[in-house]
Amino acid sequence: MEEVKVVQAKLEGVNKEAILKLKTMVDASTSKKSMRFMGIFLEFSFFASPMLGIACACRMIQMTFELGRCKDSIAPKILTPPPSPSPGTS
Repeated sequence: MEEVKVVQAKLEGVNKEAILKLKTMVDASTSKKSMRFMGIFLEFSFFASPMLGIACACRMIQMTFELGRCKDSIAPKILTPPPSPSPGTS
């Protein structure tokens, strides 16, 4: 898949600090809404069509680098550790 190769090249040598230093997305209309939609789509696509999920994740990464970060970009999903289990649950 060509999109994966493009994103791999873009991410080579990029660390967590570099991603966190990306500008904040300022477009309050289309770009943020697109990122929100793709975030929801991404969660469900891995069950229905994993390759579609990969393509969606690649596009989200490209948008993050082009337009900046927002709460719905893929960076927070990757950089945020999963929540700890509640005490008493297994």
